Formats: sequence, structure tokens, C-alpha cells
Amino acid sequence: MNLNALKQFSKNSSVKRVISNFISLSLLQGINYIAPLILLPYLVRVLGIETYGLWAFAYASISYFVLLTDYGFEFTATKNISINRENIEKVQEIFNATLAIKFIFLSLSLIILTFLIISIDKFAKNYILFYLLFGYVIGQALFPVWFFQGMEKMQYITILNVIAKSIFIVMIFLFVKSPEDIYLVALFNSLGFLSAGAIAQYIIKKEYGISFKIPKLKNIKRELKDGWYVFTTRITVNIYTTSSIIFLGLLATDTIVGYYSIAEKLIIAIGGIFVPLLQALYPHFAKLYEESKQKFFKANIKLSLVIFIFALIFVTFVNIFDREILLFITGKEPSKYLLHLIHILSFVILVFPYGGQFTRMLITMNKSKLLNKIVFIGAVINIIAAPILIKLYSAVGLAYLTLFLGFYIAVVKGYFTYKEAF
Repeated sequence: MNLNALKQFSKNSSVKRVISNFISLSLLQGINYIAPLILLPYLVRVLGIETYGLWAFAYASISYFVLLTDYGFEFTATKNISINRENIEKVQEIFNATLAIKFIFLSLSLIILTFLIISIDKFAKNYILFYLLFGYVIGQALFPVWFFQGMEKMQYITILNVIAKSIFIVMIFLFVKSPEDIYLVALFNSLGFLSAGAIAQYIIKKEYGISFKIPKLKNIKRELKDGWYVFTTRITVNIYTTSSIIFLGLLATDTIVGYYSIAEKLIIAIGGIFVPLLQALYPHFAKLYEESKQKFFKANIKLSLVIFIFALIFVTFVNIFDREILLFITGKEPSKYLLHLIHILSFVILVFPYGGQFTRMLITMNKSKLLNKIVFIGAVINIIAAPILIKLYSAVGLAYLTLFLGFYIAVVKGYFTYKEAF
């Protein structure tokens, strides 16, 4: 590349935005990566494996309500705001309708949670824990990641997540000292995200002059329709991801849940390293697809190759330094059972990033319906197989199922994504 071309490249506003957003999201992912490394060892040691397993079960259960209130807006609302970012009236319209739907689903979530507490013994015994943790759902509903992504102002997402995580981490170290303090873990988690959500709404009003107003019914219907297939896709995806912990929590001991959760969180933390890159490129690729499909596919093929190389390096690292990693987390020599879980789940890193990449590509290509069918099949397999495998082989059976589903989703999504490119 000659000097003039380099200057032209650096002046390109689109490139600058992608680089800026990538840096912001990389910092965010760094925080999301470091926070579990700091908290996981501390919580496992202070709460103990069994109580930590209960915490993992509660958090996985509450995450479904976060998913409900998100309704896939991370993709659809992001895309709509990105396309209309120069039209502030249109952005206000999307903002109002999106937030209204979130408030409706937030109310529905609270009703469902109350029903679960009344109906299921494990929820009833720990009802205080679940209600305290519900603040996390409220905070996430208030925190408009989709807005800042669509406006390509990812630095706000980073700053506000730093605030949320910092409040959580500091309070945990100051006040959580025994297994009985599990309720404080839930409370501090909620307070962190509630604070970030409130600040986010203030920033949007101050910087863009946008605040929530009751939207027209037709706008709510439009946003609901636009996000339906993404929402059902994400629900089904979570049926074979988050629901694994829930199945395990209902069918196995909290100690087994604790072991599996430690292994899973480690793998997700490593696989999540690719998330900021995918998030930063998503608005850019959405526009690139409209301009040139050929360039869109070419850029994504290169990205897929880069992901594979780095994922392979990470898998190798985990399998070589497995004992050292787990010793750091648990503070004691890891059991053979936990090491076995790590070895199985480590290979999920090879396919984890492709789930996110191919999902974004299919949504950009307006193939949300196809995407929904792919993950629906995976969800059905999980619902049928997970309880059986847990009963027969406990967490090990679930780990093999998770690995199988990870490869299934990546391969099938990849086939239909790149089918048009060749």
C-alpha cells in the first residue's frame, strides 16, 4: 500500500468508525474477560463449589428473562438505527417502540418468575435470591446496547459496562465472605446493571435529545414483527446453551452444577474474545452487503479464516495448561472430573465464534427465518437429549452434547451462509 493510499485509508470515516468501535469493544471484552477471571476464583473459594452451583443455576434461569426483554434488538434495532442514524426523528421512533416492548416484556418476566417460585420447589426455597437477581433484568432492559451500536458509539457501551462491573466486583470483595452471602452477590450484580442502565438513559437524552415517549401502536407492531425471527432464534439458541445449567440444576446436585459451570464459564470467556470484533464489524458489514454482496462475502471469508487460526491456538493453550488454569480458579488441585469436562468443552472454542459470525451474516442477508429453523432443530435435540444424558452420564454427558450441538450449528449455519458466495 503506497503513502497516498494509506492516507486515504486513514481518512475514510467508515474505517475510522470500525477501528474506534473495535477498540472500544475490545476493551469491553477485555473487561468481560478479566472480570470472571477475578470473580470466578474468589466466588468459588468463598461460596464453595455447592453454593456456587446454586448461584450458576439462578443466574442461568434469570438470563432467560434478559433474553425475553432483549427480544433480539441487539440485531434488529441495531440494524434499523444504523440505517437511519442520520434521521433523528426515525431514530426516536425506533427508540420509543423498542423501549416500550422491553417494558412490556419486563412486566411479563416478573409474572413468570413469580409463577415459577410458586410452582417449583427449588425456586421457592431460594425466592429471595431470584427476586434480588431480577434487578439485573431491569438494568439490562434500561441499558440500550442496540442504540449505541446502531449509532456506532460503542465507547458508551464500554464505559457503562465498566461502571456496572466495577460496582459489582468492588462490592463482592468488600462484603461477600461466606456461602451465606450469596444474596449479596445477587444484590450487587443487580445494582451494577441498574446504575449503568440509568446512566445510559441520561446520556441518550443529553447527547441526542431523545427520551422515552409512548409510541404509536403501529410502530410497536413493526418492531415486534421485525425482531420475531431473531427473538425465536435466540430463545432456541439458549435452549441448548443456558438451559444446560438449568437441566443440570434440576436433575443433579449443586456441586455437579458448580463443576460444569466453572468449565463452561472458562470456555465462554475464551471464546468471547472474538465478540468485540464481530460486534464492531456488524454495522459495517450490514452496509457493505447493500453496496456489494461480493465484497461482503469476501470480507467474511477472510474473517472466518482468521477466527479459525486463533481459535485453534486457544484450544491448544487450554489443553496444555488445564491444571494450572483450574488450580488458579479453585485454589486447589483440580479433580479428574473437572479436568475431563474442560478437555471436552475446550473444543467448543473452535466453533463458538462462528455462531455469532454466521448469525449476523444470515440476519444481514434477510434470512432470519432460515436461521430460526437451524437453531430450532438444535434446541429440539437438546431438550430431548439433555435430560437423558444427564441422567445417564451427569455433567460429562451434557458436555459431549454441548460440543456436538456447537459443531452442528456452526457447520449448518456456515453452509447456508456461504452457499450464495460460491
